[in-house]
Amino acid sequence: MSTYRNLCVIPAKSKSERLAKKNTLKIKGRELIYYPIRAARESGLFGKDIYVSTESEEIKEIALKYGALVPYMREEKLANDPYSVADVVLDFFQKNQEFKLYDNVFVFLPTSPLVLPEDVLKAFEIYRNGGYKYVMSVTETSHNCLRSVLVRDSKIEPIFA
Repeated sequence: MSTYRNLCVIPAKSKSERLAKKNTLKIKGRELIYYPIRAARESGLFGKDIYVSTESEEIKEIALKYGALVPYMREEKLANDPYSVADVVLDFFQKNQEFKLYDNVFVFLPTSPLVLPEDVLKAFEIYRNGGYKYVMSVTETSHNCLRSVLVRDSKIEPIFA
């Protein structure tokens, strides 16, 4: 479909501040990590160039099961604060210099399971035709983020108190 060489990187850690092992939890019978792999694969933009970056053997096995590639196990420290998605992607390129030859890099987050292949294609068209350096999906919310909460030890706590 695309004449560009596109690379998809999915950073998936096993640790989470708010929800333990969230990337392996199931929604509709499939692990959360399945959904970005499926969206990338079904978009037709990547061929086999769908990679998961993880420190977790469990996530690695799940990613391989769904057709993604895991070229190496990243350092455990990158699954912790203060490291960000940007740090993980930079680590990915430092460890895999050959991937710098791609025309475009897409980063899909496992925590966005509602992204569909047509969303990926639309985002690529916006990027390609708009002269942008990057695009990022966002959505409106019907609630004020200042009213968000965390659940810790079976207790609900406001994020902003």
